[in-house]
Amino acid sequence: MNLAKHMRFLALAVLCMILTPLALMAQSSNGSISGNITDGTGAAIPGVTVTATNIATGINRTAVSTNTGHYDIPNLPPGNYRLTTELSGFQPLKYEKIGVNVGSDTGLNLKLKAGVSETVTVTAAAPLVETTKSEVSSTPSSARRWGVPAPAALPTSSPRTP
Repeated sequence: MNLAKHMRFLALAVLCMILTPLALMAQSSNGSISGNITDGTGAAIPGVTVTATNIATGINRTAVSTNTGHYDIPNLPPGNYRLTTELSGFQPLKYEKIGVNVGSDTGLNLKLKAGVSETVTVTAAAPLVETTKSEVSSTPSSARRWGVPAPAALPTSSPRTP
C-alpha cells in the first residue's frame, strides 16, 4: 500500500510541475483594444487602418479591420491611448484617453461617416509692425544722411515775360 501512495503523490507532483508553467504563460501584463467598425447604415467596413498611440510614450500599434469590420490591437502596455482611424472616402475618427488595463480587453465600436476630411493650413507673414519695442525710427534719405540739403523743387513751367 505504501508504494501505491507514493506513486500517486509522485504523479500529482509531476502534474503540478507541468501545469504551473502553462498557467503562468496564460497571464499577461498587457491589455488590448478591439471592436467593430461600421458606417452610418450599420454595414461593416473592411480595410480601415486603426492606430493606437500611447499618450505617455508616443509608441503606436496599427491594425487593419477584417472583412467583417472587426479590428484587434493586442499586447498593449497599460496606459492611456489615442485611437485614430483612416480609410479613403471616410472621415477620420480620433478618440482620446482610452484606458487599457492589465489583462483586459477595452471594447470600442466605431462608426465612420462617409465624406472627405478638410484640412485648413494657415500661413502667416512676419508682421510689419515691431511689437516688442516701443521706439520710433525712420530710414533717412541719402541727402539727409550726408548733411546735404534736399534739392529744391524745379518749376514746372517757365516764368512769363511781358
